[in-house]
Amino acid sequence: GGANLASWATPLAHQGSINGDQPRLIIFVAGGITYSEIREIYAVAAEMNRHIIFGSTDVLPPHRYLMDMKKLKQLNSL
Repeated sequence: GGANLASWATPLAHQGSINGDQPRLIIFVAGGITYSEIREIYAVAAEMNRHIIFGSTDVLPPHRYLMDMKKLKQLNSL
């Protein structure tokens, strides 16, 4: 459950602050999402008092994101 999550990652439903009358916002990121983007989704959810459900094809740690950007730059220079 939410007890094992960092405080910024605690789902709003566990905090009791979601307005149940509002529709949920669903976000799916193809190609991967970074930890900082996940953190921003939680911040936006809290600011909007909305339940945001998100998913992705992958979660990219910082070093992998940088490696992928390097590969992309190499492909663009061909």
